[in-house]
Amino acid sequence: MTRVELLNSLIRLDRASFLETFQQEIVSFAWDVDKPLVQLKISDITALIDRVIQAKLSLETIWLWAEYIESREDIEFDPIYEDKIKSCIFQLANSELSGIRTVDDLISLRGEFV
Repeated sequence: MTRVELLNSLIRLDRASFLETFQQEIVSFAWDVDKPLVQLKISDITALIDRVIQAKLSLETIWLWAEYIESREDIEFDPIYEDKIKSCIFQLANSELSGIRTVDDLISLRGEFV
């Protein structure tokens, strides 16, 4: 799998178990990049939130996903919604600080994007 394919799989979270192997797979690529290779859009985030609401993903999974996204320099945020996306990723990655602890909290967060 190429780095771009791997990052796109992370963004989409093609399968919940993907996070278990992502760290092992990404280390085969250099950390530093000249520019972002893929873009995270609001639609990507809302799709994942919807999967949690539908009980197809756990809250813990989306929190871990956000932690992985938050630290990536090779993933850019859609420039039109960059501030909203940064805020959302921060809130999900730091759920204890932000108070995103339940599915209802996640539904409220999702409401900020529609």
